[in-house]
Amino acid sequence: MERAEIVKQVAFIIAEQLAKKEDEIKEEQKLVADLGFDELDAIEVQFAIEEVFNIELTDEIAEKMETVKDLVDFVEKNIVKVEPTKEVK
Repeated sequence: MERAEIVKQVAFIIAEQLAKKEDEIKEEQKLVADLGFDELDAIEVQFAIEEVFNIELTDEIAEKMETVKDLVDFVEKNIVKVEPTKEVK
């Protein structure tokens, strides 16, 4: 999965949780200061990211996330990269 697709999906998850438009979510935005995240928003986004990307985002790691970029970077580093299978003849 390309970074641009990860950014788009993370932005969609955040926008859906905060009832905002997806294009209003930018990587440089701070989750609490800029987007107004509260504890419930953080938990809901954490669960959604785990479900959508099939990765584990522990509470300890989630608490360290300050920006949208932090979330995107985490997903990008932890998502399973699947190589295309070669056709066997």
